[in-house]
Amino acid sequence: MAADQDAVNEIRRRNPQLKGAKFLTPAPGRPKVFVMSGALLGPTGYKATKDNVVSLQMSPDLIGSPFYPNNEPVQYESQSRRWNPSRNGLVGGGFVESFAFGGGAPEDLSNGWVTTAAPMEPFSLSKAVGVSSAGVSSASTQGPFHGSLNPAKLSPRSDYWAIPSPQFEAESTSTYLLGDGGNIDNSGLLAMLQRGARRIVLVVSTGSALPDDVEFCKVPSLSPDVAKRLENQFQANFGFWDKDDIGEFLTRNQVFSKDELLPLLCQLQSLKRQGKPALAKRKLKVLPNSWWGIEGGYGVQLLVVYNEKCRDFESKLPKDTSDNLHAFFTSEFKRFPHYRIVFQNAGSGTALTHPQINLLAAMSEYFVRENAELFGSFLQR
Repeated sequence: MAADQDAVNEIRRRNPQLKGAKFLTPAPGRPKVFVMSGALLGPTGYKATKDNVVSLQMSPDLIGSPFYPNNEPVQYESQSRRWNPSRNGLVGGGFVESFAFGGGAPEDLSNGWVTTAAPMEPFSLSKAVGVSSAGVSSASTQGPFHGSLNPAKLSPRSDYWAIPSPQFEAESTSTYLLGDGGNIDNSGLLAMLQRGARRIVLVVSTGSALPDDVEFCKVPSLSPDVAKRLENQFQANFGFWDKDDIGEFLTRNQVFSKDELLPLLCQLQSLKRQGKPALAKRKLKVLPNSWWGIEGGYGVQLLVVYNEKCRDFESKLPKDTSDNLHAFFTSEFKRFPHYRIVFQNAGSGTALTHPQINLLAAMSEYFVRENAELFGSFLQR
């Protein structure tokens, strides 16, 4: 991967051996910053925990993790203490050009461009897509497995070395297990805050509907029990996620005050009940988060788009589609728009049918087009 054709030319100039290599670049005219979310789970043979998993951010130009979590090394606990002792390790600190990610650590970092050993295979777009969806990888590290019996052997992996600094010396290359961005942050919100974004459209692509039995505009406060019924990643950003499940480490993801969530939910629920797209816009104060390297103390404009039923959209569907949607026993669109992540369709694992995908895409488009003026004014410089 590379950012554009100019970047490809520069990479080939510095690396003549790549003259015949095929590069994939984003379509011209697209936003320059494009981040696919993954997770750096840890060296092979060690458990992934909330105290060592960090974000792996994969882009056409750069791949890595931009900050040292809590500005210090992390500790890795062995899956099987019989074979591996626990160890400390440096992780994060910056990025490597995507075409070189997965290569060996450089010997000299003192001057300008550095030379690394080439990766055994390029970190391709297909690998980035696979990593971003490797949902079971972190859970596979939890058991006391080793050797050929270790299910973590099925996880994506890559050679990795942290970016050194005057504060931390360089460490040797290790083979790391890689996992789904959802193991630590599914939305990309935290990656954008790391980059100092001040206006963010947050699309909450959730399988959890807004609770209908709670009057968000009338209750004095949001109880933790109600918050836990919301999308996991969304509630975690407001500090309501207090215990990590196996393979999902969200307790370090708070960047907004708990008090800020209820007004957002009131707006979203009000529009849903009117049959409108569930959107809410608010200015929120960003809290410091040392694990993610977010300094905080400033305001961010947040436009939340919540995946929720929309009566106006459904009323405009063609009759055959509408009849199918509302068929009680035979509907192809059961649970729409909150499809199951797995086994929505019998015998198909994670797959959705083309009509299921198209209906969800059409509703997403409707949400934006019905609010074109809002999106235009929000994103205009």
